[in-house]
Amino acid sequence: MLRFLGSLSCAIFLTQFFFLTSVGTNHSLPLQSGFRSEPESGTSGIQTLTCVAAGFLPRDLNVSWMVTGDVPHETESASLTVNSDGTFTLSSRLSLQTPDWHLGSAVTCQVQHITLIPPGTERISFTPSKSFCNKEWDIRIEKGANCSKRVK
Repeated sequence: MLRFLGSLSCAIFLTQFFFLTSVGTNHSLPLQSGFRSEPESGTSGIQTLTCVAAGFLPRDLNVSWMVTGDVPHETESASLTVNSDGTFTLSSRLSLQTPDWHLGSAVTCQVQHITLIPPGTERISFTPSKSFCNKEWDIRIEKGANCSKRVK
């Protein structure tokens, strides 16, 4: 189930956070992916996005970013931590210039892990608009809205 908690403005200056949970296989734990955005304090015009994958086993996981449109951006290497229950959490950060962020641009955090059903990739995306809907997920970015995976 995909949930969105918080609010989003066109320039994404407000904090937002949502989770995506996938079902694990018999030998693996479920993977939770999250995406949050916050302006960098003391840095004018820089927006930092953080993609977090938490509670996963086995350890091997890949996070990558895709940015559409002509938006200058920079990525930081991902950091991996071990949780108290023996699972792992990985976070990756992307910084972009908010003055260049415009309608029609989109940022996608792509997570690859064996627990994804079918095994492979899960994508979490948003654009600087009131609502966004991608091919696999119905994402309504409005305060208090519920989001769910589309049935094909």
